[in-house]
Amino acid sequence: MQAIEFTTTIENQQINIPSAYWNVFMPHTQVRIIVLIDEVAQEQQTWANTTTEQFLAGYTEEDAVYDKL
Repeated sequence: MQAIEFTTTIENQQINIPSAYWNVFMPHTQVRIIVLIDEVAQEQQTWANTTTEQFLAGYTEEDAVYDKL
């Protein structure tokens, strides 16, 4: 098996293969995909979600008065 490594983003639930590698794949080629997610990015997203959840958990109706300022 031949290994090809590149970084890309997932958009619309699709993994985009850079055009530099298009000539490597013949039509109907079976491939094995291993996805490695950048742990730092994943950790930052988890931290942002947790921070938002914790902030909103402490929000009460009395705090709504500040929304009008």
